[in-house]
Amino acid sequence: MDFRLTTVVVALLVVLAGCGGGTTTQTDGAATETTVVADQTPTPTPGADGGDTTPTPGSDDSDTTPTPTPGAGDGDTTPTPTPEPGSESGETGTPTPVENLQSVSAMSSLPDGVSSEKVTNVSRLFSAQDERLGDVGFTQTILIRNESQSGSATELRIANDTAATTAVISSAGVDWTQEYYLGSEVTGAYNGSTGSVQYGVGPTNVERSAGFVIGIFSLIPRGYIGALEWETAGTYTTDDGERRLVLTADSRNESSSYGGFFAPSITSDGETLQSVTGRMEVTSEGVIRSATVTATVQGAGGSTYAKGTDLTISSPREQPVEEPSWLADKPTPSLSTSSDARLLVYEHAGDQPLSAGTNLTVTTRDPVGITQNVTLDQSVAPGETVYVYKTGEGTQTTIRGAVGQQPSLSSNATAFSGRVVVSVPLEQAQTELQVGIEIEEDEEN
Repeated sequence: MDFRLTTVVVALLVVLAGCGGGTTTQTDGAATETTVVADQTPTPTPGADGGDTTPTPGSDDSDTTPTPTPGAGDGDTTPTPTPEPGSESGETGTPTPVENLQSVSAMSSLPDGVSSEKVTNVSRLFSAQDERLGDVGFTQTILIRNESQSGSATELRIANDTAATTAVISSAGVDWTQEYYLGSEVTGAYNGSTGSVQYGVGPTNVERSAGFVIGIFSLIPRGYIGALEWETAGTYTTDDGERRLVLTADSRNESSSYGGFFAPSITSDGETLQSVTGRMEVTSEGVIRSATVTATVQGAGGSTYAKGTDLTISSPREQPVEEPSWLADKPTPSLSTSSDARLLVYEHAGDQPLSAGTNLTVTTRDPVGITQNVTLDQSVAPGETVYVYKTGEGTQTTIRGAVGQQPSLSSNATAFSGRVVVSVPLEQAQTELQVGIEIEEDEEN
């Protein structure tokens, strides 16, 4: 998997509003002569009931996912301070005051969507940024502020080198953090408050969830920025020698249609904008090195409060992204197919056996999403194999399996296709392992 953050953002903007997911369906899995029987109840996704990993969009392999609401809750807390200038997030010292800026003509070229006077097309500006960042590494920090909510500032810090990405989400005043790692083969999600881990090898549900959550949070500042009327204020050169165009805003762009459900505007339903200010620094290629939007709004109940966003994007990142310590020493099992894709072959790995009674959760998307448990009636040692097969199609699917010895398939055994994920709860506390595979309909092994 070659994960590129900008690709995820673009894909979300294009298709999220119209995407549809498979239906999770349970079937009657009666016991047979095989050494494993199907269970009617799927293993709960860690965190689904508040116990393990904090639930993330897509963790049940469904494409219908609510937008995360940063800092949702009641009450007031002190917002997390904006990242200090000079950090690797993009700033290089204190921003030059507007009155000390040089002429716009000092820019070698202007980014797409920007004229010498103002931003003429914010969508083109964002597209230029996505194109520029598509093949370079960078560090991005997003702060979403809302004084009307507990956890009133939610921060997303992303480090990306195009081959791997780490992300940390946290909220001020709330004892909660969520971390993600998306690598070329391995993906993970870590709840810093509970210590629980979801770990994926190959195309898995946790990979989809992590990419979705990071992409959604990355869109939120665009809705705020896209809601304002931006005018050019001048240019300056950073200590690193980068020329930046500075734009400022003090009013809403009433004609802008940018935004939507996944990129919400500066005001929500029931809120009235009282005032707004903004500053944005952009390179000639269209990369927004920094942006700050602060609005004063009146809520439906008459209270007045501040909300906004702070965004910084660094210069190209030279250091590779490292795998986090919470993924150290995780096993790397394998999943393959046999018998014309009618048989899944899961080879267990690591140093922890699977105890008898463990539920392996099998999720398919071929084409109707099915999730069923396969309950082991004997232990599985590291290096040992579990064979999984199914009969029927769609909502009539029944999934069974066998440990150690490949079963003889009946004539009504049907082939797997599309994405198939096997989830395994490890005995290590609060750890779930997922391994996935993409199967072509005509695949034969």
